[in-house]
Amino acid sequence: MSAKEKLQFLLDTYKSDAHSEKYWNVFCASYEKHGIDYLRRLLSVEKQLFYLQKNLNDINAGFELPTLLQSVLDHAIELTNAERGVLLLNDLEIARNFAQEHIDGDLKISRKLARQVMDHGKAVLTDNAQGDQRFSPYTSVQEHRLVSIICVPLKVRNKNLGAIYLDNRLVMANFEEDELAVLCAFAQQVSLAIENVFLHARMSQRAQQAEEMNIALRDQVKSQTAELTKQIFPVGNYWKICAESEEMQQVFAVIEKVKNSELPVLVCGESGTGKELIAQALHFMGNRKDCSFVSENCAAIPESIFESELFGYEAGAFTGAKKGKKGLFEESHGGTLFLDEIGELPIALQKKLLRTLAEKKIRRVGAHKSIEIDTRIVTATNRDLRQMIREGSFREDLFYRLNVVEIYLPPLRKRRGDIPILIEYFIREYCKTAKMSMRRVSQKVIDMMMSYEWPGNIRQLRNELHRMLTLCDGDLTIDCLSPEIQGRKSTTVTNLPELLREVERNEIEKAMKMCQNNKSKASQVLGISRFSLQRKLEKYQM
Repeated sequence: MSAKEKLQFLLDTYKSDAHSEKYWNVFCASYEKHGIDYLRRLLSVEKQLFYLQKNLNDINAGFELPTLLQSVLDHAIELTNAERGVLLLNDLEIARNFAQEHIDGDLKISRKLARQVMDHGKAVLTDNAQGDQRFSPYTSVQEHRLVSIICVPLKVRNKNLGAIYLDNRLVMANFEEDELAVLCAFAQQVSLAIENVFLHARMSQRAQQAEEMNIALRDQVKSQTAELTKQIFPVGNYWKICAESEEMQQVFAVIEKVKNSELPVLVCGESGTGKELIAQALHFMGNRKDCSFVSENCAAIPESIFESELFGYEAGAFTGAKKGKKGLFEESHGGTLFLDEIGELPIALQKKLLRTLAEKKIRRVGAHKSIEIDTRIVTATNRDLRQMIREGSFREDLFYRLNVVEIYLPPLRKRRGDIPILIEYFIREYCKTAKMSMRRVSQKVIDMMMSYEWPGNIRQLRNELHRMLTLCDGDLTIDCLSPEIQGRKSTTVTNLPELLREVERNEIEKAMKMCQNNKSKASQVLGISRFSLQRKLEKYQM
């Protein structure tokens, strides 16, 4: 065989990628200068470095410890052409063979040799363990007829993690010094990968523990807050508001936080939920309680006189203005101005209200000078102001001026737990005002009231109880309930005026629902003026 043929055979044997003309010339020069043994060793090192780089890339790809250890052992066996291998950690052990199969049962290896490497952190290589004087005291070497062994430590910063043990029981001198060096370099990177897995596991465990502690603390804080809230806001003792539901306790907590601030508050909720009571609580429980609380329904003021009502006017400002008059802002100076149904404020006046809130000054109609005012603004609405902004009927800049703090009052059907104490409160209040003896209510009445939807919310509940107390003698039973609450049609004969009032009230209620509480649209549907509709709403307390 010619020299060129020998060289080609050697390259094919080691499956070297160095077949390009450039590397071919380098290997030819090495062969001519140093001979075939040197070239064989050079190619062996090249192959080992190639496998080392490939293996390290594969090993650094994942964080699952079992998968990582299995991959490490398979790569180590492949790197050294070992028959089998064992990866030993302090509390974990995994064994594989050259076919990448898991080995179960009693592993006939020299554990004493592996323990020595783990304890002292020094690698071991032997061509024939049975004839090696270093291991003559090791009975396992002789009993298991061990031959070629290579074992390297796994350690990080002088901390011993374990060892990689590889052997071949059939072939002597299966491992070379070059392979030991490469395997040691491989073990260093493997040790870092294992340590990272341990760190990741500890961090995940601590993160989970921290999350569990946070959940426990949140539950504890929530429980303590609820308990303290009940102590601070006993039932029926937070500015005439009867409630013990969690939803209302949260409302009370917000009131307590902002009652002494100057921040504008927007109270949202369906009609009849008690929005004005919330405004009163903000005022009378806060530091402005000694000054005026002025309340006005924006829907009740005709658009033509709205500006003069809000800002006042000077004498002679218009026909009939014989003397000046304070507006709502001046009357509430130092106190609180509550504007209910703020969504009904005409768009032209919204700009003037915005300027007043920004400058904290008002100018009476017909005046030339501005007056500084110190008034806290609380507004309320049962309409969707955000939708009105999209429709162009409410100014976005005014909305954000008014909605610094938003308090949402849930409808009665969303806090049914408050119905029993409201029943008791309204009965006690009515009996005291009417100077009559306390009346009892049957549990069946309470149950039926608890199951009813209450579209008119607390106002409807109060009116129903007042009607029952007026019309019924003795304790309140199911027969005292109105047909609507009982869910049946009435068979009693009603006189015409009462029937007309009931029909009118029902038609107004249907129109308001159909028009989503827009009074202007509802009045058009009903064929009456907006002013007349407002008066009827007040008449029927809707």
